[in-house]
Order: sequence, then C-alpha cells, then structure tokens
Amino acid sequence: AAGETAHMAGHVRAFGKGVVFEPQFPLEPGLSYGVSLLPPKDFDENALFMGFPGPLQNFASPTFRIPAPRRVPSAVVEAVYPSGGVLPENLLKFYLHFTEPMRRGGVYEFIKLVDDKGRAVDIPFLEVAEELWDPEGRRLTVFIDPGRIKREVKPLEDVGPAMVQGGRYELVISKDWADEKGAPMKAGFRKAFLVGPPDRAQPDVKKWKLKAPRAGSRGPLEVILDDSLDHALLHRLLWVEGADGREIEGEASVSDGETRWEFRPDLAWRDGDYKLVADEWLEDRAGNRIGRPFEVDIFEKVTERIEVKTVSLSFRPTR
Repeated sequence: AAGETAHMAGHVRAFGKGVVFEPQFPLEPGLSYGVSLLPPKDFDENALFMGFPGPLQNFASPTFRIPAPRRVPSAVVEAVYPSGGVLPENLLKFYLHFTEPMRRGGVYEFIKLVDDKGRAVDIPFLEVAEELWDPEGRRLTVFIDPGRIKREVKPLEDVGPAMVQGGRYELVISKDWADEKGAPMKAGFRKAFLVGPPDRAQPDVKKWKLKAPRAGSRGPLEVILDDSLDHALLHRLLWVEGADGREIEGEASVSDGETRWEFRPDLAWRDGDYKLVADEWLEDRAGNRIGRPFEVDIFEKVTERIEVKTVSLSFRPTR
C-alpha cells in the first residue's frame, strides 16, 4: 500500500530464466504492490523481497494492483426484538437479527435511539468491549444501560431514564454497517415504538394458558404467556418433557409480540403425561425473572448461580 516500506515475507524459487515469489500470506485484494531488485552484493538467493516502494527506486518495477472483489450490498435487518409497538420504560435489551453475518467491532457507531423530535438519546446503551454476538455473527444483543433502568442508582438519578413513559422513540440502524465481507447493508432499519409504564412484576407461570395437542398427531402445544417474555430465552429456557423426564425433541416458535409459544414435536404425541418446563431464569422484557424481579439482582454475579431451578405445568394430549 502507498506509504508502506516493509518488505513482504515469502520465498523465491527459480523458474526458467526468472524467479517466482511465493508470499507467506495471500496478497490483499484492493492493495497495490511493486517488485524491486537488490544490488548483487545484497542479493540473497534464498529470498527475494517484495514491497512498495522498493529499496532501489531506479530498479523498481511498475506497481500492480490486486483487484478488489465487488462487494454487493445484501445484508438487511431481519427482525428486532422485542417486536411489540409498546415497550416498557425499563426495557432491558434489544436483539438485532441480520440476514448475513456482520462485521464486529465498533457496533455502537451504527445504532441510535432517537426521540420523536429526531434527537439522539445520549449514551442509552451499555457499550461493552466484548460485543454480544451469537456464534454466526447474525444476532447482536444490545443492552440499555442498567444504571438508567434500576431505581436509586446514580446514573438514573443524575441523567434520567433512557426512555420516558409516554414518549415515542425509534431504534435506528445505519445502512453503513458492513457485513463480514465489507459490503454495507442493503438498507437501514428503523423501529418505532411507544414507551409504556415500567414493568416490575415477575412472570407468573400459573397464569399461562395451555392448549394441549391431539394424541397421535404432531400438532403444536400452544402456550399463551401472561406477559411478553424475552425472545431468545424463550427458545432456550422453555421446553417439554415426557413422563420419564426426558426432553422431547422438536421445534419451538414465538409469536404475537413474544406472548405466544408453540412447540411442535419431531415425533407424534403419545397418549400420556407431559410437562412444560421453564427455567427460573426465563425473563420478561424488563429483565424480571420467574425466580426473582430484575430490581433485586441486576448486579448479581453469574458465577453465584449454583443450581438450575425450574417450574413446570402438566398437560396431557387429547384423544
């Protein structure tokens, strides 16, 4: 690249009356390179150095460029959760889902929270160095700064909440965000929502309504939840077990603003007893767990969790 003076690492081998240079690392698309010849007294037959510009300008070849691949924008925001149009004032986090693996690092440059006057909220997110991506790089978890949610802590007292009840806001994602191949997104994304009152109540499993499937079918178990729960945790911390305590294999889906959970088994339901099991760490949108409200333990260390506690609801397929 222009301005670089370091020689590239590699090896040379004879080829007819010339030589072939084999770089230690592949040449970078989009960069320019040049070849220079060393004086005979400095020439090492075991290595030929390649760089830009060369050590002897009078003996340097014209530069050449490795063509950069055409980067066609293709990535878009597939979904944002919570999906509802009314979110609690003490909302804990957003999940951003993309159609393609995205470039990591500096993500908060491309995400803004703006009010109904188009003004950006000042530092609403908890900007962590270790960005919270799924293994595929297609889902990013973005936390609202807990200090602007939890009552009686200094950030909330000094600055106020990130969002105010009754206000209208938009989560704005810039199309300049590049995917892992360097191409910008095909389009930006905006999620508009109204802020409702803060949610400080725990999810109550006893209020869930189950519609049992028919025995001998692969129809879904339908569960109407008492509140809008965390989209990602609903896929991980809620499952079905048979009478023997073994987890039933199948596919879960979440809909209706994360208030409806359905489970369709891989094999037909048998005529017998089953249980819908929920881990007590299952949360709602404000971080209230089945086992404990968000206000109690936001700063509790994960390492302090010793055992998995669950609650369950029994059901039996209909005939």
